[in-house]
Amino acid sequence: MTTRYGQLAYTSFDKVGSAGGWQVKESTGGLTDDETQQLIAGVRTVFNPVQPLPSYPTPEQLEGGPRRLAYRPLDSGAAGYWHSIPAGSDSTGRPGNVFAHVLLDRQPDAARRPIEWWRSAQWLRPYGPAAVA
Repeated sequence: MTTRYGQLAYTSFDKVGSAGGWQVKESTGGLTDDETQQLIAGVRTVFNPVQPLPSYPTPEQLEGGPRRLAYRPLDSGAAGYWHSIPAGSDSTGRPGNVFAHVLLDRQPDAARRPIEWWRSAQWLRPYGPAAVA
């Protein structure tokens, strides 16, 4: 049986035993290779907010900070949601890392509108290289 939801986290980080860079950090929900590729294709790794976060934001600044939420119906009848946030510097100190928490809903409910996911506490929002790793 396939679960209704699949999800993945995509960001720039160093994985033990392999090269660092932009990659899937983890996934759940039994995503197929095709589903994973569709979700990765929707990830945007650049985030230039109008009001950027300070170099060392407080928890309150992170909570109220910029976010991006995108929604797209997929050819399979499923729905994709892409929630992205600025994640500070990566493990090499390079600024501009982005963390994307991506959700696949295989049986979308027409009664639920995508905007209802805006600022949901369910979205992962790590900041800084230690939290992203």
